[in-house]
Formats: sequence, structure tokens, C-alpha cells
Amino acid sequence: MSRKVFLSFLGANNYKECVYTTEGKESRVVKYVQNAVIDLLASDFDVYYIFCTEKAYDTHFASLQAESNKKLDVVQIPEGFSESEIWTIFSSVFDKLEVGDEILYDITHSFRSLPMLGITLLQYAKFLKDIRVRGIYYGVFETLGPSYDIDNRFPDPKDRKVPLLNLTAFSLIQDWTIAANNFIKFGNALLMRELTKEKLTPILASSQGTNKEAVLLQKLATRLQDFSEELRTNRGKMLIEAYSAVNAKEIIDQIASFTLLPPFEPIISYVKATIEPFEANSLNNILLAAQWCIDKELPQQGFTQLQEGIITILCDKISLNYTKEINRNFVSSYLSVRFSKPEEEWRGELSNDTYKPYLHLLDQINNIRELVAIYDLISKKRNDINHGGFTESAKHSSFMNDLKKYFHEFKQILNLEY
Repeated sequence: MSRKVFLSFLGANNYKECVYTTEGKESRVVKYVQNAVIDLLASDFDVYYIFCTEKAYDTHFASLQAESNKKLDVVQIPEGFSESEIWTIFSSVFDKLEVGDEILYDITHSFRSLPMLGITLLQYAKFLKDIRVRGIYYGVFETLGPSYDIDNRFPDPKDRKVPLLNLTAFSLIQDWTIAANNFIKFGNALLMRELTKEKLTPILASSQGTNKEAVLLQKLATRLQDFSEELRTNRGKMLIEAYSAVNAKEIIDQIASFTLLPPFEPIISYVKATIEPFEANSLNNILLAAQWCIDKELPQQGFTQLQEGIITILCDKISLNYTKEINRNFVSSYLSVRFSKPEEEWRGELSNDTYKPYLHLLDQINNIRELVAIYDLISKKRNDINHGGFTESAKHSSFMNDLKKYFHEFKQILNLEY
């Protein structure tokens, strides 16, 4: 079972009593922000780590513990005046974390590079220890004005109201950026769907106060995941229909009407740009899908899209329903044997008299022999991949180069653009 862990740094400054507020709640009067955060947000946690230098420990820890309602675990760290000491601090925090921990991080009294170090460390631990960040908080004590004047302006500590800022979105932005990058560069939207379901949706819903926006974000992630899986599994008809891509664009347009946290807007816009060219019920999506596979380094899917795309486009050119298997078999047979075997050796649909008019229509297509030749090369590459390299001797490094080359030649042969 995962632990709930509180992390905080304790400095050596002269702290004053005040009341911390967050999400409509107020703490008791406390001298130390750690105790306010614990009372308001982490009262049921399993462990409370306080990281402090020797000076901070001597100056404040006993008083901090006396004020607290919880047993605090102190971890002494160096001052952080050198790169070596910073890495020591990094390791000290990381070593306290366990796989699956849920973390609440108070950065109020983090000094010098520690806030940046802490955010980076959390991202690092997400990867290596699968931690979850429940919250990052900062007590804005400076809202009370200069420290030397606080006693004069607010003689009663109960009047010193200090907001606790929820900065969890900074961690989520890192996650979302990585997830969007996975989709844009590798065509995989799984992480985006996980984030919207488990992390991003709650923070945006609470910060913006609209459930509709949260629902739209979940729908968007689902549609992008559907679209990426359609490409990864070569769902040709679905890609031509492009429901997932078109619907994702429509959802993004709806989301644009809301006031998102500013850093999320360009990320979502960037995601939309990658799927913008796909249109509903368009054969042009075949070319877009092949280019997508090239851009995302997906050679197996790319050769399949290209080979099946040629069959689909030729069916359409001669007015055959490309969704019927028998029609596809005819065009595939034509491409495979029309110019390589005598007619008396033809079998299946190619020898069927019903298809003779269509055979003549294919013969009349400009550059059909060149298309047959490129189809043969594509088929051999696809077979090589699908048979695991046991029947051919092509090197793995050749597939992407050949896919790009054959795709370019195919478009030139049929004078296709997108």
C-alpha cells in the first residue's frame, strides 16, 4: 500500500505567527507554515519529513515539533553552497521516497535553488519510483508586507491572513508536456489519457470551477487515444472516416472557449496542429496516415498503410467499393500478377469475367506499370517486417529510408498531393 508523504524544508529565518488560508479553510495560529499545511492538507499522512541545515535545526526544529500535532522526521542536509552539496540534498530527499508514494511538497521555506531542485526531483521520482504528486504549496507570507512592519500593522496574529498557493499545476504542466510530446513525436496518446483521467482533470476542474471543461478534457484524451490506436493498428476505414481526429479538433475548439491555465493553451493548440489536416471521409487521409507513420518512425504501420492505400485509391479510381474484400482482392491480384504472369495463369477475381471492364480501366491509368513496380517493392518490405526478418535479409536501418522513398515515388506516379 502506498504511503502518503509530506516533504518540507525548514530555514533559519525569524518566522512570525499567522493564519494560513487555502480553499476557503483557515489554519490555527501557527509560527511555522509546515504545521498549517499539515493541519489543512495532510493530517492523515503516514510520514512527515522536514529537511533542514544544521543551523535551521538548532534554531527552529524543537519549536516546530512542539507546535506540531504530528511526529516530524528530521533529515539534516548541507547548506547547498556548491554543486556537490546540491546533489547531496537531491539524494537525501530522493532516498527517503519509496515506490508508489503520494507526495505533498511544501516549498515555502525552500531557499536558493531548492524550489527548482524539488520540482525536478519530483519529476525524476515519478519516473524511477512511480510517485504521485498530490500537491505543491507555497505560503505567501510576503503579502503581509515588510517583516519589520508586520507587528505594527497586525499586532494580533489572528489578523495575519496568509494564502497558501496551490502550485501543483507546475508539476502537471511537466507531465502534460511529456504526454503531448509522446503523441506528437511518437503517435502515442496513452499518457495523455491517463493524465486527464487521474491528474489533470481534477486540478483544472477545481481551479476553473467548471465540470464541463473537465469532461471535455477527458473526451479529448479519449479521442486522441482512439486516433493513435487506429494508426498503430492500421484501421484503414476508420482513418478515412476520421471520426476520432475530427471530433478531437471539435473538442479542442470547444475547450478554447474556456479560460485554461495559460501554459496549457499552446500545448493543446500544438496537439491540434498535428491532426488538423485530417478531414471526414477523405481518401486524402491515406496519404496523411502514411506520412504520420513516417514522422513517428512507425515503418510496419507505414508500409501497411501505403500498400493498402494503393489498393484503396485504385478501387476508387475505377469506381469499385474499396470496403468490399472481393474488390480489394481483385486490385491486389492485378498489382501482383497483371504484368508478371500470362493470362492463362491468372486465378481468383482477376480471372473473373465480371472484373474484365475494371481490368481495362486499371490498364488505362497513367503510369500503371510504375505503380505496379512500386507496389511490389512495398509488398516485399511489408512481408519482410511481418515475417520477422526470417524470409528476407533487409537491415533494420533500411526500412524507414525505403518507406520515405517509396511514399515519395508513389505520390509522383499518381501525381498526388496533400
